Amino acid sequence: SVTATPAQFLPNLLNSSTVMFSGLPGGPVTASVVFSPSSSSSSVTIGFATYTANSLPVGSYPVIATFSGNASLNPSTAATVTQIVNPAATATTLSVGPNPAYATQTVTLAAHVTGVLGTPSGTIQFLDGGAPLAIATLASGSASFSTALLAPGVHAITAQYSGDANNLPSTSAPIAETIRPSNFTLSLDPTSVTLATGHHTTLTLTAASIGNFSDSLRLTVTPIPSYATITFTPATLQLTSGGKATSRINLDTDEIVGYLSKTQTRPGPSAGSRHWRPGWR
Repeated sequence: SVTATPAQFLPNLLNSSTVMFSGLPGGPVTASVVFSPSSSSSSVTIGFATYTANSLPVGSYPVIATFSGNASLNPSTAATVTQIVNPAATATTLSVGPNPAYATQTVTLAAHVTGVLGTPSGTIQFLDGGAPLAIATLASGSASFSTALLAPGVHAITAQYSGDANNLPSTSAPIAETIRPSNFTLSLDPTSVTLATGHHTTLTLTAASIGNFSDSLRLTVTPIPSYATITFTPATLQLTSGGKATSRINLDTDEIVGYLSKTQTRPGPSAGSRHWRPGWR
């Protein structure tokens, strides 16, 4: 602003005048003074010059304003004003999936950073309970990392943004990622059978992988009742990740497999019935 006393309001007061601003990036800039004559006090503001600087880099800038003067007003220089530009706050968000997951299953961690000064740059560090997992570079404000090495249990996953020249660091809220052990299930069809002595039947055993379980299963039954035989076809199942495999179980309650039909009664060690519900290992 430009100030003067009423005695200085001369006819040529409104002649062209400028203010030069120096100390900002890009060198000195000049702005015209807009006068508004007034005599309401002994020393009044009679003109203004304005310059707006957008997107100043982070730093400290000593700004000086110098009035050029005109036929009515002498040149003058304002006291230095220090303009401080601080880094802008950011927010980091995190997603983890799938959750829950199984051991050796691939889990993807994805982070996104937003700020008030455009799109932040820099890096994201992914952590598991404070232990570093990986560092990824931001692209369009986002970064991701995939791993299949998380052990069974609950993991507190966070994402830390490094910050850059114009943006402050930030950390996401933790996400509890649950990793379950990979395993398998066994099911029978029918689930149980009552078979009289001297008879035989078949059942179907189905093995199903849970998570990423992948291995071979050797099928056996113990204990086996007297005069009974149990065979598996096949006796070894090969399970793949997320897959299923079946085996046919042949159950015969005669010492000689298939000796009698289902309708015949075999005289022998026992005339009773045998209730058999298989176990496995």
